[in-house]
Amino acid sequence: MSQFEVDISKVSSDKVVLFDVDGVLLELWTPMYLYWKKEMRAKGERPGLRRFSLEEIYGYYKDPSCSSGIGEEFGRQEAFGRLRPKEGMVETVRALKKMGYDLVVITAASNDPLTRAKRCKNLMEVFGDVFNQIHCVGSASKEGLIRTYAGLYKESAFCDDHPGNVQKSVGVVTYPIWRFNQPLVPLLEKLDTQKASVIYKGGDLLKILQKPVRQVHRCPRSKLSFLMPQLMEKDSLVM
Repeated sequence: MSQFEVDISKVSSDKVVLFDVDGVLLELWTPMYLYWKKEMRAKGERPGLRRFSLEEIYGYYKDPSCSSGIGEEFGRQEAFGRLRPKEGMVETVRALKKMGYDLVVITAASNDPLTRAKRCKNLMEVFGDVFNQIHCVGSASKEGLIRTYAGLYKESAFCDDHPGNVQKSVGVVTYPIWRFNQPLVPLLEKLDTQKASVIYKGGDLLKILQKPVRQVHRCPRSKLSFLMPQLMEKDSLVM
């Protein structure tokens, strides 16, 4: 079955949460940053101890199609298959399952057999056998899958740390949710934050889903920038 096809037989509820993985379920950026520093030093360069450029790391900021390749390179490393969970996400995922939600993963990890095997094994070891389906879409858009799942369920939520992906779910899912992740803050301009919720840890997701959608608090950009001045910092990012 293609990574862009949905197995209807695995739909077991009328509500679903669609998860990105890196930066949402699992911590990617710190181990990838350490890998980047190691590679830079091997080339005779001296990366900063606390700051790195998003353009140097992932090539996302100005042109997502011109990746530096660090993401793909790190995906081939053993460490990619041993990522640790983000704060509170193990407990959150288990709670959602008990609340009757179907849980689906839509990850930008490559669908090549080795990378997919690492991703699925990592998720199984950290969270257990709780996900109804896992889609590894690589560099392709997640929008088609988001729309398909939203049409299959009475209630749907999509949680991603990439603001551009969350924006694609606005007006499609019941709860579009941005998981705050500092390395992707420069891309916040891609998201209408008045139409999406923002979470900082797993428990925040549960609070959002336990409220009627009309009572969910949206966080406008002005509020975000007031609470976190680093949101507007585009030159360098602190790890």
